[in-house]
Amino acid sequence: LIFQETITMTRAVPGGASNSQTRTFSSIAIPNPIIIIYGDVFVKVTSTTTTQVTFNVPYLYPSFVTSHPLSQFFVGTTGKVTPASQSVTYAVIRGPA
Repeated sequence: LIFQETITMTRAVPGGASNSQTRTFSSIAIPNPIIIIYGDVFVKVTSTTTTQVTFNVPYLYPSFVTSHPLSQFFVGTTGKVTPASQSVTYAVIRGPA
């Protein structure tokens, strides 16, 4: 484990500016960092470098369909608003070289 932190994220404004947060997890370059997000939260990792990670919580949940070919489940999340604020705990580990 290289780094662990808990931050508070707020969702984006509908049709407005992003709420991205860029966090620095190391002052030296970490080859192949892997970001692990703990808990039942919705946050997107939109960018990762060897020293920083950027998180974003959009205003609406994205829609998705299961990729299992025999499943009849469709999870419709279009139009559902993400939480106004949430704590996000993440950890950074070094990936394979």
